Amino acid sequence: MWPNDRCQDEQLAAELVERPDLSTATREGLAIVLTNVSEQSCSYYGGPGVLLLGADGTNLASRDDKILGPIEPEAGALAPGESAQVEALLTYVVTYDCTPAKVTTIRVLVTSDGAGPGIDAPADLQVCGDAWTDFTVGSLVPAS
Repeated sequence: MWPNDRCQDEQLAAELVERPDLSTATREGLAIVLTNVSEQSCSYYGGPGVLLLGADGTNLASRDDKILGPIEPEAGALAPGESAQVEALLTYVVTYDCTPAKVTTIRVLVTSDGAGPGIDAPADLQVCGDAWTDFTVGSLVPAS
């Protein structure tokens, strides 16, 4: 049975996974795995908001307007304990002439109105601290 309730930030846990198979000479491949840690099933559609935060909580980068993967996302559902993932590409800092900044936390925003607290996961990434960083995220799909 398809759950009517959309997934909320508080129902999910996030993990950042390196994906060398997605990486290129200029971009680092990542996957953000979201697991339903609640007792209720929930549904999802599209891609989450994603912020890259510094140690002091400053937003250093967020997903850009490009979509990674298929343009038209598919709806999905997560039973308790099931996972979905989004693939992401982050341009390596060495590609730009910029001052690097260290990302210590990735915050994923799933709650549909964006008003949820977000789901934080530890991260160890580099972005440009004084320039635009190219960070592209896909749509949620069942985790492989």
